[in-house]
Amino acid sequence: MSFSELPAELIGLICENCSMKQIKALRLTCQSLRNVADGYLFPRIVTVMTRDSMDTARLIAENSRFCKGPTALGFQGDRLRPLEFESWKAKVAKESRSEAQRAKEEHLELSRRISMGQARSLEPHEEARWQFLESIADARFRPHYSDSELRDRFNHYHNLALEGTQIITDGTVQRCMQTAFEKCPRLRALDFTLANEIFRQTHRGMETFRRGLVIPFGDMDPYQEGLKAMIAIILAAADAQFSPQTLRMGRVTSHLVNRADLSEAMPQFLANVENLEWFLSGPHFDNVPMINSSETRKFMTNFREGHFLKFMESTVNLRTLVIEVPWAQDGDGRRADLSNVVGSVSWPHLRGFTISGLSAGSTSLANFLLRHAGTLECLEMNDIQLHEEWSDCFPRFAGKLPRLKEVRLGGFFVEQVNNFFATFDYAMGRSTKYSRKVAKYITQGGKEFPPPPVDGEGERMLDVPIDEETTSDNEAPSDVAGA
Repeated sequence: MSFSELPAELIGLICENCSMKQIKALRLTCQSLRNVADGYLFPRIVTVMTRDSMDTARLIAENSRFCKGPTALGFQGDRLRPLEFESWKAKVAKESRSEAQRAKEEHLELSRRISMGQARSLEPHEEARWQFLESIADARFRPHYSDSELRDRFNHYHNLALEGTQIITDGTVQRCMQTAFEKCPRLRALDFTLANEIFRQTHRGMETFRRGLVIPFGDMDPYQEGLKAMIAIILAAADAQFSPQTLRMGRVTSHLVNRADLSEAMPQFLANVENLEWFLSGPHFDNVPMINSSETRKFMTNFREGHFLKFMESTVNLRTLVIEVPWAQDGDGRRADLSNVVGSVSWPHLRGFTISGLSAGSTSLANFLLRHAGTLECLEMNDIQLHEEWSDCFPRFAGKLPRLKEVRLGGFFVEQVNNFFATFDYAMGRSTKYSRKVAKYITQGGKEFPPPPVDGEGERMLDVPIDEETTSDNEAPSDVAGA
């Protein structure tokens, strides 16, 4: 039997394990292989907030061959903000300077790598060449436009900004997503991202955005990032009776959990989710000039009044959970509490649990972990504020999670607001020695909780100098403690 005579099902299995280059090569061999391989040309659909992008995604989904390929849908929700002409010009100038600086840094880094790779200084002609490239990098993003050209580009920008709103209000986004959910039988994963939170945006390589001279980054309303687009996606999924296995949301507002119009659609949308990652947006990001107290209260209300917990209770089939919650650094240390995120929920198949930016009491943290002692294999905690002392909290579950293989501690662990220990030494590029001891203790247990380092007078030395955190020659510089 020749390769071309293989059953279509077997060819499909082969295509599933091929790279895109291999898929394209298979298409050139014979018609029978091409008919099957065509279905694997688009393993991932990526959309942006333009009408053309939505139309392209819909056409792929409606094609009888191409619709069989996509297993993931990536949605980039970044939208341009409506600006006046002068504000737009100022933003163009700022982005041009930023792009020029980035190009120069990339050029200098490339020069450094070449020099190091050659283990010698550059030859005079090579030096001249790199100086020439540096001058190009410095000027590449500083084009000069006439007044009429600037007006034309601004008008294009303005139309793109309006389009980002119109395709939501006129139902284009919802119809496109419903078509993809209905027509793509292998679709399993949905990634929604803003501001490069989950995957890097593709806007910079698109001519329509380059023509407007400003690349979208984030949503129009910094306090409701991703809300309108996600509502359209969830309603589309409900109409298509679709629920993803993997759901990742990057920089999406917590207000998504407090929507009456999603009361029926949301549980259906989450019914089959096994892997959930949510990097929440909040009123404390860098693009917000100052913390908005009113928005902070609304943000916390979504947790304190149980809206977020109700959302989590709908994820009945979870295997991995990653939740990163921003917290207000305005002096009062307000954070969402773990009890308002997971409550008394028990997931029968939970294997991986990652939380960041939360506060937690010893009882709620220990009870949650012990409820999942029979399944939990990986635990990661970052920037956690503990209500009690570490020595009271960690012993409650240390060594009592028999399937636990990995423990990762990141950021700063705060104890009763005042004391903290750093779990990662950024200067050395690895976790601290003390945090590795704590991670090992959580995994394996022990007679007592490892005490924090102390100075010569017996005082806790929570911010340990780098040289005292250097590992010994026979100690692996890893931030993972394994069983």
